[in-house]
Amino acid sequence: MVGNRFGDWAARLAFDAVIAFAAYLCACAVVVDQPLSWWLGSELGRGILSLGLLYSASIAGVFIAGKVERRQWRTVSAHDVGLVIRMTVVGALAFLILAFLTSRAAVLPRSVLVVSWFLTTGAMAAARLVVRARAEGWLLDIVAPFRSPSQMSAKPMVVLVGHSVRVQRALFDIRDTNAPYRPIGVILEDLPSKSAIIGARVMGSTHELVGIVETLTHRDRLNFSLVFVDSPTSMAGVDETVLAKLRRTEAPILRLPKVTELTEQDRKALQFRKVRLEELLSRQPVNLNSPEFVPGVRGKRVLVTGAGGSIGSEISRQLAALGCSHLTMLDIAETPLFEIDREIGSNYPSLSRRAALCDVRDEKAVAAGIEEQRPERIYHAAALKHVSLMETHPRDAILTNIAGTANVAKAAQSLGVGQMVLLSTDKAVNPSSVMGATKRLAETLVRGLNADGDTHFSVVRFGNVLNSNGSAVPIFRRQIEAGGPVTVTHPEVERYFMTIPEAVQLVLHAADVAEERGERDPGVFVLEMGAPVKIMDMARRMIDLLAPPAVAPNIEIKLIGLQPGEKLSEELVDSDEETIYSTEGVLEVRGRRAVNLSYADVDALCRFCTASKGEAVRNRLFDEVQRVRMPGAESPRLQVVRGDAAPRA
Repeated sequence: MVGNRFGDWAARLAFDAVIAFAAYLCACAVVVDQPLSWWLGSELGRGILSLGLLYSASIAGVFIAGKVERRQWRTVSAHDVGLVIRMTVVGALAFLILAFLTSRAAVLPRSVLVVSWFLTTGAMAAARLVVRARAEGWLLDIVAPFRSPSQMSAKPMVVLVGHSVRVQRALFDIRDTNAPYRPIGVILEDLPSKSAIIGARVMGSTHELVGIVETLTHRDRLNFSLVFVDSPTSMAGVDETVLAKLRRTEAPILRLPKVTELTEQDRKALQFRKVRLEELLSRQPVNLNSPEFVPGVRGKRVLVTGAGGSIGSEISRQLAALGCSHLTMLDIAETPLFEIDREIGSNYPSLSRRAALCDVRDEKAVAAGIEEQRPERIYHAAALKHVSLMETHPRDAILTNIAGTANVAKAAQSLGVGQMVLLSTDKAVNPSSVMGATKRLAETLVRGLNADGDTHFSVVRFGNVLNSNGSAVPIFRRQIEAGGPVTVTHPEVERYFMTIPEAVQLVLHAADVAEERGERDPGVFVLEMGAPVKIMDMARRMIDLLAPPAVAPNIEIKLIGLQPGEKLSEELVDSDEETIYSTEGVLEVRGRRAVNLSYADVDALCRFCTASKGEAVRNRLFDEVQRVRMPGAESPRLQVVRGDAAPRA
């Protein structure tokens, strides 16, 4: 990167030096009316030409001292042109002094200096303005009458929507990367005036978004894409109703890619992404995404368990994009693991990687895999997560979510892995389900391990992930496409929601915060998720967004009752926990008393699972949960919901 900046700076300086020499020669040609043979053959002519080299060197030296060439030409302003004028004046005076000291300037016609200064300054200012005009696109507008229709329509048209600063940056990126798009206008959240902004026509404000798009698609018959430079739901005047109307037009809805979405090929030319449905449903996302977001990942060997799942696969993508040195993807599910391995290999061909087929329940296989790959950081995403299914399979939930976590943690400690991050869930707070109870015990286990060894353990707890495998969004989508009904468990049920990229950003951010602070027990990291969302409201929004206008009123929402283990609402902080730290939309919570699960406790629980069945296993699980919670806390057994029964306090 430094080399590229120096190369650009040197190229600009060399170009200005050539301009200065050419301007001097032109001035000499005007002032001294002599043929070429005189300039080359006579001693006087050669003396004047040698002064031209001195003039060019003087201008270049002053430009270096004044740091003129450090300023980008594509963003040149009146202030930059003023600096060029001042520095060329200083350069001309420096040349005059040097010429007088070397040869008393005897052969220099006095008017040459004045004419060459005017030509130098004018040419330099013009060159900068041409570069900016080309970068902003209005250079092409000047020659538009001379371009053929095929040349003008070769790139697909886009209309950018967002804040003026972000829109301007996006327009620069389109020109700088030679992206295959042609901006035809912008719609601004902070509308200053209906004029042009860096070469693109301002069509109006985001409050007029639907009307502008309908006019362009229906009256003007334009085939264009709408590009949001920020989250659509975060913009003034844009809500679910507006988004539903936009989706019913013929204009595709796109967005700018995030840093962690850029593949090696994408970095050469900007490529917009389709806006996913879950991005239109959620609240304004917490933005932890920046080039400096995860400095601890770059250049490290990392391992992801459960890499074939919704979260594990997104962690793998973001780690690859952030520049890890080696990526190990571990899963027991063959097909998902195969698919994410192919995807990473296609998008990041230069990345060293390994796909490992392994069950986290197998302690020896886990230890052997970690010993072979030697990761510096482990992201443990492998888990059984479906609440209702785990109610009838408590033994499997314990063996995977608790014993599997213990196996990974043991291997990490014994092999000197620097850090392990456990992915947990808000269902671990005052758990009413088997799945939540197993994740709560897994949290307690790994947090207790921070007292021993060199491996740092941290826990990340988040809510429901939109569009993950088996979640409400894909189920509702399939039901809407089939014409209904859309099934909702209870009219009052509500959940905290986040998108998959948000969840992964939290995981990566928590790992870095824990490592940077170096605390033995950094607590549990939780995303500040705003207000919970009613599932009934989400179902209605999805019907508005997905169903054709003629069909939407006829799609029924059917209530089927709460499923086993479900609660009406989830919590982010338990009654035996307190919030102690907050940064960048992330909370940190800690238990008020230190009662942790040990490896011996896990072994005893697993032996009990092997010897017992059904309800006995479930009761033993919740007894362990109650033991690690605060004395006097209500027993989670009392909050279990069976089938259609109403929740009990």
